[in-house]
Amino acid sequence: MSSNKLRKDVKRNKLVKDMREEYKSKEQLLKRIKDHPRVQVQVILKSEYGYGGSMIYDDALAKLSLDIKATELELGTKFEVINPVFSFQTFPEWRATKIEQAGRDLKEYKENFEELTKQVAKAKEDIAKQEVRIVARNKQILELFKEWKVETNS
Repeated sequence: MSSNKLRKDVKRNKLVKDMREEYKSKEQLLKRIKDHPRVQVQVILKSEYGYGGSMIYDDALAKLSLDIKATELELGTKFEVINPVFSFQTFPEWRATKIEQAGRDLKEYKENFEELTKQVAKAKEDIAKQEVRIVARNKQILELFKEWKVETNS
């Protein structure tokens, strides 16, 4: 009979140890989420959506926004050349090609901006859900410790 009790105590001690480690790691993750939200969003973008850009997402969105504005300005002028540097700049074909190219660029910039914006929103949503799950699990662990009369300060 005492050997059974000893096995139960050993199992319970192992469980308590594992739960303490789980609690500690989840608290560290919560701290990282709160202290460095940009980094956490970037990590999710990379792991979940394959965003492997060299820029952090908000800088990439800012650059895309500027690219959109600059391309819209270029299209607004229709690449009218005032003082051509090269003779080909006076050819109508060159202007038509530049306008077509800028139109395609603008479409791509807008699509990329939209897609990245959606992915960032989804990543932030995922982080918020993760945070809720972590808080709930940690609360559950603390309640079990209280029920089992286990010290929680270590």
